[in-house]
Amino acid sequence: MEILEEQQGRWQSVGLITPFEAQADALETVVRARFSADQIEALGIRVGVVRDFQGDECDLMIVSYGVGAGAPATAWAPVNDPQFFNVMATRAREFVHIVSSDPAPPGLAGEFLKWSEPLVDLVRDEDVTDPWVLQVAQVLRSAGIAVRTGYRVGRYVVDLVAGEGEHSVAIDCTLHSDGVDAHIDRALMLRRMGWRTADAFEEKWQYLLDGYPADLREKFPDL
Repeated sequence: MEILEEQQGRWQSVGLITPFEAQADALETVVRARFSADQIEALGIRVGVVRDFQGDECDLMIVSYGVGAGAPATAWAPVNDPQFFNVMATRAREFVHIVSSDPAPPGLAGEFLKWSEPLVDLVRDEDVTDPWVLQVAQVLRSAGIAVRTGYRVGRYVVDLVAGEGEHSVAIDCTLHSDGVDAHIDRALMLRRMGWRTADAFEEKWQYLLDGYPADLREKFPDL
């Protein structure tokens, strides 16, 4: 509950979500013990299982996996159900906070934790052959900016990541291969995870690419 206390005044609505009824009941009991009715209303706190949040969103979502460290893989089945997990991971308008007793859970739960932080030294590059992505990468490297291409975040791949660690910026250079809706979903997911984002589309930058590093640094001075 320290998370909620730290977030007072920052968000207009906060959701606590878990796949398990018993965990939801336990979370609600703790919330009611730690916060007054006025505080709960002011923070816009909601507690529930996955079905309670289908079609709804909160500014901050706190996802409680609800499975203890060392539990067998079968115990993670409700967490790793693709439909359940999609709801848990996409109900936040602004930010998702994961609470897990196990630092490396199996399945989707573990993949989400592993790739949600913009830590370039953990990157597994995907093969990138798109000439425009490679051209943007080369211009940024020539300007002294660290670059990784084909950065995998969960089920998505980011065209290019500029910078290192917490100073990283995810850059879209091309439209998602599955179309506009998938492109928007990827962008929203990255922002909810705390990523900084930018774009470098060929239609906009093909004749101005030499100036792109300066433009990027103007927006993100810590690059």
